[in-house]
Amino acid sequence: MQEWLKPSDWINSLLHDIEKSPTAEKLALIEHCGRSCAEQSGHLEGILALRKAAAHCRTRADYVAFLREHFPFDADEAEDGILIRYRKTACSCRLAPDVASPLLCLCTQGHEKAMWSVFFGKEINTEIVESFQRGGNDCVMKLFV
Repeated sequence: MQEWLKPSDWINSLLHDIEKSPTAEKLALIEHCGRSCAEQSGHLEGILALRKAAAHCRTRADYVAFLREHFPFDADEAEDGILIRYRKTACSCRLAPDVASPLLCLCTQGHEKAMWSVFFGKEINTEIVESFQRGGNDCVMKLFV
C-alpha cells in the first residue's frame, strides 16, 4: 500500500504544476486561499478592532503614522499607496518552509488584501514588492490606498 503524501508535499506538487502552466484563473485561486486563511484564522476580527482605533485617520499620512505607532513593522507613504516592510528574517507563512514556491506569495497577498481591506473599510489592492520565497531579504507589501 502506498503511503499518503504529507499536506505540504501535496501543496508543493500543486504549486509546481501551476508554475509550469500558470493562468490568471489558477493564480486567482491561490490568492483566494489566502483570503480564506485570513477569514478562518480569526485574523479579520482582530484587524476590525484596529480599524475602529484608526477611525480618526483621514489621509494616507494619518494612516502611516497610525501604523508606525501600532504595528511592529516599517510603514512609509508612497506616491500610490503605503509601503510596508515587515522586518522579518524568514517567510512567516505557516506553510513555509515546508512549502517552497514563489507562488506561495500569492496566498500571502490574498491574506493581506483581506486584512487591509477590512482595516481600510474598502476593497484595496496589494502587491508583493519583495519576499523570501522570491529571493528577497524581507517581506515588503504595497497597499494601494
